[in-house]
Amino acid sequence: MFGFSDHAPFPDRHVQFDRMGYDDIGAYECLMKQLAAEFPGLRIPVGLELDYVPGEMDIYRREYHECRRFDYLIGSVHQMFLGEKFIMFIQRELYGEEAMLAFVEGSIDMARHCRDFITFLAHPDVAAFHYVGGMTAKLEKAFRELGKISREENIPLEVNANGMRRKVEVTSTRRGYPWREAWEILASEGAPAIIGLDAHHLPNLSDGSFRKAADFARQLGLRIVNDELAEKILSGR
Repeated sequence: MFGFSDHAPFPDRHVQFDRMGYDDIGAYECLMKQLAAEFPGLRIPVGLELDYVPGEMDIYRREYHECRRFDYLIGSVHQMFLGEKFIMFIQRELYGEEAMLAFVEGSIDMARHCRDFITFLAHPDVAAFHYVGGMTAKLEKAFRELGKISREENIPLEVNANGMRRKVEVTSTRRGYPWREAWEILASEGAPAIIGLDAHHLPNLSDGSFRKAADFARQLGLRIVNDELAEKILSGR
């Protein structure tokens, strides 16, 4: 099985950090069908990654769960909303506890509101890549809440192999991801985990990052559910 999941656009274009335009969705679906026909021996489920935007989850539910019915949908957070301001993770701006907390709270909000149609929640610690600080009481409480929701609603959290590829000098104040302290908390809450390859480029498929991420998860005693999730996706459940 080899799944594809591009970032989902908003139908009315009012959110501008889309990875592809809404008009490209049909072409995306057609391309995936062509790939499946070209490689009949390989199962190729087609998915989308849904970027968190407060108050906008009904659009995702209506458009990509109820109408188009993709094989799987991934929930994710890439921007931290601080009142009317938001920080995009990809801007590589360093930030402190307030933004990091907003990121985790966004993951919690998405897990709650999308629990009935997201297959898993991607990289719940990715914002640690630009976080300057340590594990605080507020962050620990938030990660515990996320872990509890993950366990109770059976929403796996992704140990993201892309973090194994990215180079960051981890210091007493700079974290990187996967963030061990955060995952220790999530593991203690019994959150199920999926190892995600998150391959953006062809060489990523065989660079050893998946194995490193799996080893990381096993060291923490996380329950890895990749096989269960693959069966669920392929069976259409």
